[in-house]
Amino acid sequence: MADGSGPSSQPEEDQDSSFHRRGSKREPPEMFLGKDELRIVLLGSNADVKAFCGNTILGKKVFSESPSHWNLFEWHDGMVLERCVMVINTPDLLDPIHCPEKQDMERFFDLAYPGPHALLLVLKPETFTDLEKEALKLINIVFGAGASEYVIIVFMHEEQ
Repeated sequence: MADGSGPSSQPEEDQDSSFHRRGSKREPPEMFLGKDELRIVLLGSNADVKAFCGNTILGKKVFSESPSHWNLFEWHDGMVLERCVMVINTPDLLDPIHCPEKQDMERFFDLAYPGPHALLLVLKPETFTDLEKEALKLINIVFGAGASEYVIIVFMHEEQ
């Protein structure tokens, strides 16, 4: 299994070969398409808490907590309870100022195909802001009408 980093951190020529286009015959990055696969997307504005959440899900420290990676998609996969799980940590998709370019979003959806299977809105309870309160509306804009019905809200405290 591969542990990868987001498309924006790879050279341009490697980016296209790492993604699956809907309807194409190429497989997603070193993962099989099957009933035992799960693709989880981490959403929210606090990058280090999302990284901690992704590391917790996979049971290993693989997501970067470095600010230089916070504007990139980053993904890692692993086996969790005998199930292949890919966790995709996103830049702050809900912030219109820092939202990724359309091209990066297309690559994200290709990576998440055939999912995403779960959208986790990762929040710190002590810093719940108006932006987070509006997040479900914004998720419907980014992911399509009704997407907020499939969001799981996760309250996490940073690793001390």
